[in-house]
Amino acid sequence: MPSLSIELSVETVDTLEVERERLEFESRRAYVRWIVANRGSTEVRSES
Repeated sequence: MPSLSIELSVETVDTLEVERERLEFESRRAYVRWIVANRGSTEVRSES
């Protein structure tokens, strides 16, 4: 399986961890995979 490595700020990682716990995902990896799989249905804010 292909993989992707990214660097995130400590604040972003902390935020992801809080969201993961609130949504009751078993792991950060599972939560990030869910985010990527559902990226088309997530809200994106526009600056326009």
